[in-house]
Amino acid sequence: MQYARFKQSRIHSAVFGNSRQFFIMRQNDRADLDDMGKDIALREVTQHAIMNYPLPDHQTGQKYSPFTYLHTDAARDLCGTVHNVASPEMLYCSSSSGEHFDRRARELRQSPSVVEGIILHANRRNEGETKAH
Repeated sequence: MQYARFKQSRIHSAVFGNSRQFFIMRQNDRADLDDMGKDIALREVTQHAIMNYPLPDHQTGQKYSPFTYLHTDAARDLCGTVHNVASPEMLYCSSSSGEHFDRRARELRQSPSVVEGIILHANRRNEGETKAH
């Protein structure tokens, strides 16, 4: 969602007025980020970092999705960059290519439980990729 549209909504002031935690993903529109920065007192250096977060598809090695975590507090604000790295189990479950979908369905049908199957097959796949690199 573009921030400009949200800023014009009737709930904007209620959401920002009642929020003490913010999770801010990479923004492509500098004007939106400037507006958001004014609304939540986001420092310029943090805005610069947000605009320059790398996209996972432009990364090599272990991919991650960066975001800014901001917690406003009367005593001291907490603000920093977080790297969200998906676990092998999450990647195994979320891959949606046709070939992977069919193989995963076969593998999980043969497992005593779905959870055990996910853990087993995700780790096998991860070990195989590690050996290949």
